[in-house]
Amino acid sequence: MTQTPGHILTYSGDLFDVANPKPDDIRVDVIAHALGKECRFGGHSKLFYSVAQHSVYASCMVPDELAFAALFHDATEAYLRDIPRPVKALLPDYKRLESKIARVIERAFGLKPRIFQHPKIKQVDSLLQAMEGREIMNNPQAVYDWCGGAPDMTIYEAVDNTFVPMLPADATDMFLARFECLRWAPR
Repeated sequence: MTQTPGHILTYSGDLFDVANPKPDDIRVDVIAHALGKECRFGGHSKLFYSVAQHSVYASCMVPDELAFAALFHDATEAYLRDIPRPVKALLPDYKRLESKIARVIERAFGLKPRIFQHPKIKQVDSLLQAMEGREIMNNPQAVYDWCGGAPDMTIYEAVDNTFVPMLPADATDMFLARFECLRWAPR
């Protein structure tokens, strides 16, 4: 197999065309595996903490009708990697690819167009970023300042007051279990 510009080789052994993705190219096992090995905060945390674990927590914190979509809100990172928000803002081509892949992921899983932009999913994502920062970053106050303030502790306490980072394989399994739990739920 030769390298083809714009294609990546995925965990499944398949080529994924980043510039021209198709719904049939999207596989939950590939997403779960890649997100299980992708570290939040661009890898700058005290401990390894995966995007898969973050995604499962997000899916548990939104209203039930958004849980399936929230599980996949960062699924583009399985194909493009996790880039911190301030850096992503400087990369318009990356943002275009991310948006294109997000639309394909939505179609592949029968989600409404642009559901990942739903205000409640965005709110929970930002809240989790601050909550995770409290637990896994060396300077939580800097994370709060960067995120616009400390998280609402009533929500924080309702979810869990600690983040115990999982091994990649465990986070992958948790993601897949959550997928199985939610896949037939109304959306």
